[in-house]
Amino acid sequence: MKIDNKDTEERSYPFYGQSAADSNDYIYDDLNVLVIYGDNSSFTKTVEEHLHSFKQYLPFNVYYANGILDYNNISWLDDFDVIIIHYSLGLYHQNYASENVLRDLRKSKAVKFVFAQDEYDNTNELIRKINYIEADTYFTCVPEELHEKVFGGRLNSNIELINNLTGYVPNYQKYARLKTKKLGQRKFSVTYRGRPLHPKYGLYGYLKWNAGKCLKEYCQKNSITFDIEVSEEARLYWDTWHNLLLESRGMLATPSGSNVFDFDGTLREQIDQRYGDSKFDHYPNILNELKPIEEEFFDMGQISPKMFEMMAFGVVPLVVPAQLIPEMKSDENYIEVSPELDNFEEVFNKLDDDDLCHDILQRNYHIIDSEKYSYRMFMVNLERLIRSKVSASKGIEFLTTAYAKKKVKINWEVNDSKRQMEQSIVGSRNFESINYSIMPRDSFTSSPQYHWDIWSYQEYLTLNRPKTLLGRVFFVLGKPLRFLGHLINNEAHIFKNNNLRDLTGDRRFHRRILARFFLIIPRSAKVILYRFFD
Repeated sequence: MKIDNKDTEERSYPFYGQSAADSNDYIYDDLNVLVIYGDNSSFTKTVEEHLHSFKQYLPFNVYYANGILDYNNISWLDDFDVIIIHYSLGLYHQNYASENVLRDLRKSKAVKFVFAQDEYDNTNELIRKINYIEADTYFTCVPEELHEKVFGGRLNSNIELINNLTGYVPNYQKYARLKTKKLGQRKFSVTYRGRPLHPKYGLYGYLKWNAGKCLKEYCQKNSITFDIEVSEEARLYWDTWHNLLLESRGMLATPSGSNVFDFDGTLREQIDQRYGDSKFDHYPNILNELKPIEEEFFDMGQISPKMFEMMAFGVVPLVVPAQLIPEMKSDENYIEVSPELDNFEEVFNKLDDDDLCHDILQRNYHIIDSEKYSYRMFMVNLERLIRSKVSASKGIEFLTTAYAKKKVKINWEVNDSKRQMEQSIVGSRNFESINYSIMPRDSFTSSPQYHWDIWSYQEYLTLNRPKTLLGRVFFVLGKPLRFLGHLINNEAHIFKNNNLRDLTGDRRFHRRILARFFLIIPRSAKVILYRFFD
């Protein structure tokens, strides 16, 4: 089944989530939705836009919880009508999502939606967890013609499969063209950012690296202005990425995804054992070995959200074609680059044609303006689906629970004379971040306030407060140490469940330094450190 994208009349609601009413009030629509995500995988713009869209467009009370934390108490799952498990939670990873969260998700009677990506990685583990939590609907990027090969006999037959894209068009992109320069005024003729991927990802992984490398060499030989990099260190995020788009006449786009399904998660290890550190030197040989798998699952290539960004920012896409949206046609919406990378001269002749490029940009603006692939339209259809599956709301029950948690349960261990003032501060702050371990108001990443809120609530739920004066003194004095322990445990969890090379590019300074340190110390030392912090 696909969510159809028929135009829908704009709907208006008397209340949209939390209103600007008095901070002591809690105004709800009719359904309560929880989005469970993975904090360590939500730092890129496209992931944050996908996460934001649920709260931005669904006319419900939408909350977020970090699913990699081992909460001591998850009773609050009972408050929700709908739970969305976001793809950033990485269900295909063995030890990433919290086992406690997964266990309580299984118990929950809420309607459960799973969004997954990178479904070719450790596919059996992904499907096992989706079955385990008893999901109702699974939003997949696997084309319908491959459903039987990938899911047949593995996925519970009562789980509904719905195809969706890896990302959609956020509202601000409709206005990105207002910032663009004329084509002749842009700094670079062509740009690209890619990185070397492990050979296990097959042809599409190879193109991510090799296409950029070959295009860069061609530009250097022919004195063409370019900004092309194919390294982890040169990746761009947020404004720096948008600035590159604004200075680009054309941008190379290689297929996302992989045709190589590693069902049991052993393929990477097999290649590493056979080729060791020289695996990139043997890439062509490995591609030949993987060819039978690629042929069986051919056409798993995905259209990346970056394609919509190119359209919105007025950049001519130079596309190595794979799965594209039906509206995209060669020489009408993009200039085609052959998979063999042997037609660069033809590509640049077309890219120099101002009339052709202008027509391509106008057609792509029309796709953006149609909103067919917008987050707003996707969420309109998701709302329809939710309402068809949820027969009754917990709205009133949740209203009572929310008030009790906000006004009674939060105890900041302050003197009675200060308690009224402190509770007023709690009430005026974002209620979501206190009771549901929600992401902070301004960011989808951890902050000191985020950790303070979670830790304070867990302290209330799990600690028996001493009744004697001396006991209370030691209890209060021990707070900084317990809070520090919470932070250390969280960081230890991150380092144990993430690729160290990926963390060397983390935007937090201490993680970059520690990741580089852990990469050079012996494995035995790492094991000792991890056990110490466990």
